[in-house]
Amino acid sequence: MDVEHWFAPMGSNYPSAQTSQNFQAIYLSTNETSCEVKIYSGSQEIGALTISKGQPGVFPIPREYIITENNNDRMATLQNKGLHLMGSKKFFANLRFAVLNHAEIVTSKGLAALGKIFYLGMPKVIRGIQPAGSRPAISSYTASVIATENATTITLSGYDVSLNFTNDLSTTSEKKIFLNKGESYIFEINNDGSNEFKNGLIGTKIESDKPISVSNGSFSGRIGNSGIDIFMDQSIPVEKTGKEFIVMNGNGRIEDSTVMEKALIIATVDSTKVFLNNNTSLVPDFTLAKAGDFHFVESIDYFPADTTNNIFGLHIRTSETPMFIKF
Repeated sequence: MDVEHWFAPMGSNYPSAQTSQNFQAIYLSTNETSCEVKIYSGSQEIGALTISKGQPGVFPIPREYIITENNNDRMATLQNKGLHLMGSKKFFANLRFAVLNHAEIVTSKGLAALGKIFYLGMPKVIRGIQPAGSRPAISSYTASVIATENATTITLSGYDVSLNFTNDLSTTSEKKIFLNKGESYIFEINNDGSNEFKNGLIGTKIESDKPISVSNGSFSGRIGNSGIDIFMDQSIPVEKTGKEFIVMNGNGRIEDSTVMEKALIIATVDSTKVFLNNNTSLVPDFTLAKAGDFHFVESIDYFPADTTNNIFGLHIRTSETPMFIKF
């Protein structure tokens, strides 16, 4: 709950046949007696809503302000995409969006989401040849940034230089961009059937000289043994992460080989030791050697809390401050 929220835009790779049920809206709530929320995209006010305790609000967002199907919008400075919400009091904001058969929710962390150093986390995507003429493909690694101040320098680094970024085939070890307040940028590695994904953008570092907001994920990716879905979340900066986490499972099956969910741990400091569950020894379950290294902990490694009601957990302790993402 905060007085400001930022949402970076996203690039959708779903074919036109799946966009017939496009939906995108901001859901707002507060515990204040009255809170006026103004919604901006770039410098343009696109709407306003008054909410109060017990009277939340929904604001439908025209798609062009938050999601793009235009391939030319990838790896390009965007001036009128992304959202900035400002309230007269503190309020909650989450973005809900969907295409046919797939949906996602991105919950804003408010001003706590703004920072200067981030490590990207997302599921691995599937790789496959797409039908002729169906460009762009569905699966992707993606990260979007939106600047909160003018003259912001943003650097993406730590990726495999052999990866093919959408609209950018250069093999430089970093991508440097410059944004003004409200401008945004979408980094993307797309599945065109020939691109060797490797680890994509998982563990990649984004650093800026002024506070930015970052959304990252896969549009789409895979966590289970089959199928795909949209995985997108608003990242938090390194300085807001911790060294100990308690995770609860969702509704997926846990005690068999059906992988329905995972926890992703990304090192932000070299030689990060990771201890799981009841491991109180000096020997870690695994060590992440370099900043940006990562490990997926599958749900079969969760501990049983109440098997009758399908309640499982995961206790994570680390020697250094990592990034943590639950899928």
